[in-house]
Amino acid sequence: MKLFLRRDIMEVSGVSGVLECPSLFQLPLNGNEANLKWVLQVGVNPGGPPGTTGSGTLYQLGTFDGTRFTAESGVTQSSPTSTITTPPTETPAPVNSSIIFESFKGTGTYASRGWNATGDLRGASPAQGTLGGQQPVTGYSGNFVNTFINLDATIGTLISPSFNITHKQISFLIGGGNLPGQECINLKIQGQVVRTATGANAEMLIPQSWDVSDLLGQSAVIEIVDSSTSGWGHIMIDEITFSDASPEVSLSRWVDFGPDFYAAVPFNGLSVADRVGIAWMSNWQYASSIPTSPWRGGFTIPRKLSLKTIDDRATLIQQPVANWTSLETVPEYTKSWDTVAEGTQALPLSGKTFDITTTFSDRTSTSSSSQYGLILRATSDLGQQTRVGYNFATKRLFVDRTKSGNVGFDGTFSSTYYAPLAPSSNGQVTLRILLDWSSVEVFGGDGQATLTTQIFPSDNGVDIWLFSTGGDTGGVKLNAKSIGSIYNTSSNPSSSTSSNKSSLVTSSTVSTSTLSSMTISTSPVSTTATISTTLSTTSRASPTPAAPYDFRPTYHFVPDQNWMNEPNGLIKIGSTWHLFFQHNPTGNFWGNINWGHATSTDLINWVHKPVAISDADGIQAFTGTSYYDPSNLSGLGTSVNPPYLAFFTGYFSSSGVQDQRLAYSLDQGTTWTKYSGNPIVSQQQESPHDVTKGLEARDPKAFFHSPTGKWVMILAHGGQNKVTFWTSPDAKSWTWKSDFTSANIPGLPSAITGWEVPDFFELQVDGTTTKKWVLIVTPANGSPATGNGVFGLTGSFDGAVFTADPIDTSTLWLDYGRDFDGAMSWENVPASDGRRIIAAVANSYGTNPPTNTWKGMLSFPRTLKLKQLNGKLQFLQLPVSELDATGTSLTKITNRILAPGQSLLADLHGKALDIRLNFIPAAGSTLSLAVRKGGNEQTLIKYSQSRTELSVDRNASGNTGYDPAAGGIHVAALQADSNGVVHVRVLVDECSVEVYGGEGESVISDLIFPAASSDGLSLTTDGGNVDLRSVEVRAITVF
Repeated sequence: MKLFLRRDIMEVSGVSGVLECPSLFQLPLNGNEANLKWVLQVGVNPGGPPGTTGSGTLYQLGTFDGTRFTAESGVTQSSPTSTITTPPTETPAPVNSSIIFESFKGTGTYASRGWNATGDLRGASPAQGTLGGQQPVTGYSGNFVNTFINLDATIGTLISPSFNITHKQISFLIGGGNLPGQECINLKIQGQVVRTATGANAEMLIPQSWDVSDLLGQSAVIEIVDSSTSGWGHIMIDEITFSDASPEVSLSRWVDFGPDFYAAVPFNGLSVADRVGIAWMSNWQYASSIPTSPWRGGFTIPRKLSLKTIDDRATLIQQPVANWTSLETVPEYTKSWDTVAEGTQALPLSGKTFDITTTFSDRTSTSSSSQYGLILRATSDLGQQTRVGYNFATKRLFVDRTKSGNVGFDGTFSSTYYAPLAPSSNGQVTLRILLDWSSVEVFGGDGQATLTTQIFPSDNGVDIWLFSTGGDTGGVKLNAKSIGSIYNTSSNPSSSTSSNKSSLVTSSTVSTSTLSSMTISTSPVSTTATISTTLSTTSRASPTPAAPYDFRPTYHFVPDQNWMNEPNGLIKIGSTWHLFFQHNPTGNFWGNINWGHATSTDLINWVHKPVAISDADGIQAFTGTSYYDPSNLSGLGTSVNPPYLAFFTGYFSSSGVQDQRLAYSLDQGTTWTKYSGNPIVSQQQESPHDVTKGLEARDPKAFFHSPTGKWVMILAHGGQNKVTFWTSPDAKSWTWKSDFTSANIPGLPSAITGWEVPDFFELQVDGTTTKKWVLIVTPANGSPATGNGVFGLTGSFDGAVFTADPIDTSTLWLDYGRDFDGAMSWENVPASDGRRIIAAVANSYGTNPPTNTWKGMLSFPRTLKLKQLNGKLQFLQLPVSELDATGTSLTKITNRILAPGQSLLADLHGKALDIRLNFIPAAGSTLSLAVRKGGNEQTLIKYSQSRTELSVDRNASGNTGYDPAAGGIHVAALQADSNGVVHVRVLVDECSVEVYGGEGESVISDLIFPAASSDGLSLTTDGGNVDLRSVEVRAITVF
């Protein structure tokens, strides 16, 4: 089943995950019991319809002979007792033949593809994936347009070469901001916009298409516009195609397009013509976090299932069961409008439970924001509302729950969801909406598109409104009926009958009905195919017994479960190293960001601790730093028990505002209390120094500057390529002092943009008494391996202004690999230790890496030094010395000549290794170390004598298909020492390699995802002999 579904459904839908809760049953097509089709339903976790996160349910139609299911595509699927077969000559027929106008694949700028680029997009190239500072992007295919280059500060346009319209449909993938006219893709004829589309305030690209049948034969161009610098001021576009049919048809194999519909099963004992199904109304992403007590989890309304031919395609139809009407009460509200004017209008309806049906005429307006619908569970000021409506341009129904009430318990809950729905043949659109206390179920058309969501509004939100945007809506009809309870509340003295009331015009009492004709059993429901449908109780972060190898590292830190990104607040307290990190404790994706916490006494063995600083009241806890306040200048402790301070960015997910906040600990970093006077730097304070007016000011680095007796804070300003310096007498009240921008760094390559996560400290030049101030920055773009990276500057600091030394671009970068991001150093390390130790997150691909129970790994901690080397002041990094005493030696080789054709280390195996090579290469030789070798897989670490280059080649490293940037070769310059000896150290773990060249002046860090069985090694040379002075391989075993 898994092979079949991945090929025929999952790849089309752009999801992957564990398949569970299958059911198999028959339905007649168009009511004809002589024409039965088998329906296969299956849950995907994680996975879900476009725009959702978590879990969802797919279906496929076909035939079943008792042992083998044959899909309509022609690919066969066997029963568990048979062999899965896919004939090598048989491939699924394409849903729609189309011409690719622009895929944005390959290398080169937009201009080299024939596009005219303006503004910040001039000289730019398509993105390979998520850009720095951006929430994880999904739904793209290879490279794509992503204007988040300077975060939301990017402005520019892209105009395609002209073309003749020869097909009836122009389709594309679109994501980013919902800002019509500002963040959009336009079709222009003779300079006029004739079609347009915008994003949905989501970092997921979803298919859209324009019907251009009336424009055939005309000359046109496509224009991509980014003209907003406000929140969501970016656009993403991919896969522009021309065809005679919309590819969106392929998306309709979802049983339900909402986030809260899973493990769907039919009831047994019913005829094929009377089939009824039901599903779990929740999502594994946040099921355990929803704000209900004493219950969690519910079921959808039972749905009558049928098949109907729509657009020449058999389609699953769902409608509420007929006896649902036994719950409807009187009076009902019915009204018709010839025209609903643009704007909003209150309806004479009030309540929490309704069955509402509305029909209206389709609109052909080109405005992508043209919408009609209802506002439910609204407060009088519309501060709380759930919008259910229809977008005339995209032909989608939608539910917007971003303001639906309590949305802060999970980072993915506040979102808008869509389902494709074409108008009927008479141009009418029908929406039926079932509203309950904490849910909305929408049935579009005849029931071919359904969308189910949970909502958690406050009790005072009971108003209902109509809205029409982008113009008037005609031919509107509406029928609303109040719904009673299926529970007999009179038998429960503690229940309030009045709390179940809904009103129509007046507040007259509404009778309560019970669903006497249907009994819903709470025991497990079996399917007609006798396949178990018991819901898995396994944590969503844990792999099922059938889940693949999860790459959990041996000696690199990862969260116990779920998402992490960059480290923050690193500090040593006593003998304990404290690691705080950006963490989503409820999901394996970016969102719901808290400060995770772990401690160690040796920087190798880590103990997971409870969340240190949690999100609350809609404010997430973004990156920051920690520092000791021994003199209690903050007044948050006492002279006997001074506080430890944690500075962090507060992120308001509803508005995008970022301000700076403070927490403190009085128990040696075990627990943290948020300062009651937060924020310590408000949006109003940031606005004069931030072009986004406080939407891109974050990642505070704060410390006490003894020479001036002041606290100093450095803030990064997103796509503005700058940091600002602030000072304070008490760590609570702050004053801006200076800007430091890319203009202050002569010679800095212009491609280095999107500064984030600054670190700032003083470091002594090795072997001298000279000290330099060091500014470390993580840019979103411009690194040697493309994408984000970490660069370092040296200079002087007077307590308010940083002055950078002239740069040498050959020594600018701390790491030349793809996976070293958001570097931060530990503070409060005793002078007796004397080390500056740094670490970063090893992940540049968002949620793409193929790990199930965790995302995001900490690089191995490194000592950072400054030293004059080869005539240049250089940063040196090597693994902390604590690793030297860990593990066991597998082999030592000394004073041996390795010649071409010979191979060493082939008898060794390991997935967690520390390898040290010291060698003298002959002229023209290339030494190659292969790690995680097996079958066709290997990761190659090479040193080329002629090019004096160290490289990591991961093109054959294993799974590189999860992200367009996951392969490739990364290179760093490396010279031999004064004796002609080249020094290379390689740390290998389950899913990573970190390669250190020389004294640590050249470092390459990369993730790899080989098979579990790929654990071999080899050492070879090509082009000349290599004098191996010493080779040691150690096996690391710690966790």
